[in-house]
Amino acid sequence: MSVANTGNTELARVRAALAGYEVGGQIGRGGCGVVLAGVHRGLQRRVAIKQIPPQFADDMQVRRRFVAEARMMAGLDHPHVAPVYDYIEHDDLCLLVLEYLPGGTVENRFITTGFEATAAVAVALSCAAGLDAAHRSGILHRDVKPSNLMFAANGALKLTDFGIAKIVGGADTLVTRAGEIIGTPSYIAPEQVRGQGLSPATDVYSLATMLYQLLSGVLPFPPGPDALSLLFAHAYGDPIPLTEVAPFVPEPIAEAVMRGLASDPADRYDTAETFGVAIAEPAAHFWGANWLTPVGIPVIGADTIVAAATGSARGPRTPGPFTPQAPPPRPGSHDPYTPPPGAMAPPPGAVTRDHGSGPITPPPQPIRPHHPPDTPTADSMSREELRRVPGGSATSHGSPSSPSAGPGSAAPPPADPRSEPTRRADRGVPAPASHGGPAAPQRQGAGGMPAGHGFSSGPAGFGHGSGPRPGGGFEPGGGPGPRGGSGVVGGFEPGQDPGQGGGLGPGASAPMERIRPREPIQRGVVRLAEVDRAELVPVQRVVTLPSPRVPLLVAALLVAATGVAAVLGVGAPGRNVPPAGMIRIDGVDPVSGTVDLDLSKPVPITVSGADADEAKLSVDVLGVRAGGQGAALPGGSGELSAPVNQYVLAGRLTGELSLSRAGSEIATYRFGVRTRQRATTTATAIGILLLLLFAAAYAESNARTLRRGSARFAATAGLAVSTGLLGIAAVGAAWVLLGREPTLPAVIVCAAGGVAVGSALAVGCRRVGKRYRYLRVQLLRERA
Repeated sequence: MSVANTGNTELARVRAALAGYEVGGQIGRGGCGVVLAGVHRGLQRRVAIKQIPPQFADDMQVRRRFVAEARMMAGLDHPHVAPVYDYIEHDDLCLLVLEYLPGGTVENRFITTGFEATAAVAVALSCAAGLDAAHRSGILHRDVKPSNLMFAANGALKLTDFGIAKIVGGADTLVTRAGEIIGTPSYIAPEQVRGQGLSPATDVYSLATMLYQLLSGVLPFPPGPDALSLLFAHAYGDPIPLTEVAPFVPEPIAEAVMRGLASDPADRYDTAETFGVAIAEPAAHFWGANWLTPVGIPVIGADTIVAAATGSARGPRTPGPFTPQAPPPRPGSHDPYTPPPGAMAPPPGAVTRDHGSGPITPPPQPIRPHHPPDTPTADSMSREELRRVPGGSATSHGSPSSPSAGPGSAAPPPADPRSEPTRRADRGVPAPASHGGPAAPQRQGAGGMPAGHGFSSGPAGFGHGSGPRPGGGFEPGGGPGPRGGSGVVGGFEPGQDPGQGGGLGPGASAPMERIRPREPIQRGVVRLAEVDRAELVPVQRVVTLPSPRVPLLVAALLVAATGVAAVLGVGAPGRNVPPAGMIRIDGVDPVSGTVDLDLSKPVPITVSGADADEAKLSVDVLGVRAGGQGAALPGGSGELSAPVNQYVLAGRLTGELSLSRAGSEIATYRFGVRTRQRATTTATAIGILLLLLFAAAYAESNARTLRRGSARFAATAGLAVSTGLLGIAAVGAAWVLLGREPTLPAVIVCAAGGVAVGSALAVGCRRVGKRYRYLRVQLLRERA
């Protein structure tokens, strides 16, 4: 549905279906279509309204999945998941009513202001917390990406568009028949591309991809020539190590991200929670137990992840049952990070990990929401103001600039709310030293990182001003411990822009580098609302790499059959021997067997019982007559010249003797001839060898072209032709080396067998080349 394009008709139908809501205009556009604004009449609560595209809602299977998934999503209650307030199935409309999120998407903030490493990890922890809650409820997201992570008014991150991919495509990831991608392929897991079963590890892969991008500014796989290349890279390629593109990221965090990007789901983290703990523990070790406080992105409702992020003792919970194919928990799937020898010790009074202790619950405290000065909130905007956003608000669920955005788009950021040291760093101006002193020399911190990259200048690198405050909490920038209620960490102060980072507290010697995209943001090729249901097919039908073993095995069998035909021969040369005792050639009667000839000497002949005065001796090769110089037969005997030159042709041949009388041919006889010269020394043998070498080289060249992914018709046809020539050369080689006289049926059979071999090889090479084609850009970049 596109309200902006179809006028008031569709809008009126939506309003009729949502009688309890006051429906406004379009506030954004996402992968499913436009997003509408709304207000619940009774609760005065602002909402965002999404519709499953009508062409999919007509499908009864889609409608059944819509009801089932909507019920599950409506029952999912977690601070990092955008709640589904209502779902409506009315005539051909399938509508979802969601929370209105005015803070914009992670993608927009990444593009406009960027993220420091601490903020990027905080985003990943929030996402992991929401995913873990969904997985425990049996729900997979299937489309985790920065545009589906939204900021609420209080700065908290929330995952949106849960279940949309499953509602529309069921168990399949959809593409058009032409190979155009629905959605964004940059974050898709290998098993989604291959059409295999999905599990929580599928969402972990997408989350690890997103964190990789936020930390480095690039994706794990470089852009290819088309959208399919990215799918092939995720399905069959190896990502570039994070340490190569972002060497400033602590190595344990980089290792956890790369494990989350493992091609085999069994090699990844079992759950989003274990992945969150795996990046939270080294974050607390390298950046201090209070590292989340200045970031301004709270992590809520995930006690285990919060405990790991603050250096507490709570470990991952046992994964709960996951209905859609959850893998069993593997022992040792997560090992807590152990500081290397010589690493920084925790600050005095810091909470240390004690695996024998019980959980640590921070004291409950309310989170203080932050609203930028000019940002309207759900409470401050009236219904009248809501009606005045038909053209799309900047604080909306979706954005024209983000086709695959979830419910919301980022508001224009404030002029520059960053701290002065951060602004100076962005302009290349050195930041002042801590506490107003002179610029401190750069020192080496734990893990080989310079002090300016995530380490404070306080004791042990964890910041100054550490100390408890009444009630068991800690002051910002002080010792470990979360701000906020139980399971909450990373609150922010008024006036601080969530997601901006701001360093590691007052003790930081230099601000972290803020990462923005270093390559164009990859968008979806087509939107779901813009295609017909009949145009879509499962992605594995387009992105598939069938095994080349079958065609290569067929080719091997055909090679064997062609070789047997060349050696044993097919058919026999035609013979028409004269009656016994009638003719003797070099003293041998042709009836008795093969006649041996010396091609370097004249051939004596005697004819009796025939009134002939002239004879001609020639040889026949595949129906082509060679030689045949005539000689007189006075008294019925004489000498015939050799039919061919001994250096041109030798071996087993078919001799042909023609008898004439007064210039008229009276009889012709055919018999077997074997020359006394070796066939390997003739020009014929050399020609057959050259044909063999040429055909082999031509076949290899065409096969290499196909293996390299250039699946051209010329290469396919060239491979078939060259192997056909190899079949003919095999017949000639059997003739020269084994004395097997060639026949026309043998040549035809071996040539056809060679063409079949080439066709089978072409199929196998194209299957090999299909993978090489879509990984070529990555290989070239790795070699550079």
